[in-house]
Amino acid sequence: MLVVFVSWLSFFVDRNSAPARVSLGITTVLTMTTLIMGFGQDSLPVVSYMRALDLYLIVCYLLVFGSFAEYALVNYRSKPGNKRISEVIYARESNIC
Repeated sequence: MLVVFVSWLSFFVDRNSAPARVSLGITTVLTMTTLIMGFGQDSLPVVSYMRALDLYLIVCYLLVFGSFAEYALVNYRSKPGNKRISEVIYARESNIC
């Protein structure tokens, strides 16, 4: 849970401060990956179904990855030359007809 909260701290960092947001995002994604791959896997019994711990870690990973993907979207949309996706699709459709 703490890793998810740390990843959400990137929402309060300035969007123009790329090194801070990227390093925070990469660190939290790699931490969650380490937790999923190696969190007591040897001490837990081998079962054929998904445990509650697995589900919890997967949801936490998706939240952390979502905060990192949000920065990628914000960074892409804040560049001056990038158009909205709807504008690009509309331009393509108008050229076809």
